[in-house]
Amino acid sequence: MLQKRSDCNEWGFFGGLVELGESLAEAAVREVKEESGYDVAVTSLFGIYSKYFATYANQDEAQTVCTLFKAKIIGGTPIVANRETNEIGYFDLSDPPKIFCRQHQDILDDLISGKEFVYR
Repeated sequence: MLQKRSDCNEWGFFGGLVELGESLAEAAVREVKEESGYDVAVTSLFGIYSKYFATYANQDEAQTVCTLFKAKIIGGTPIVANRETNEIGYFDLSDPPKIFCRQHQDILDDLISGKEFVYR
């Protein structure tokens, strides 16, 4: 499942910032709920993607770190759209959409190739 992001109108994985006092897994569950409407339970760690850089609209630069978990849907109702999400969708791994950034493309490539417990 991927998210068509409202900030760039392109596809990527769900994500966001960790709130103070929150674990990475708790942040993942919260972000998926906020951006998809689904309740999920984390099942395992997929990988850590840490050697990537981004320039934001305000020209701030950051090194982005993505800790990616596998999860299963346990409830919720899918959203149509909100301030962070234009659309959510499922795609066949043999025909994925264009992904918005190199970090998320590397995640997708690792998923397609069957890798797990990745660190970059």
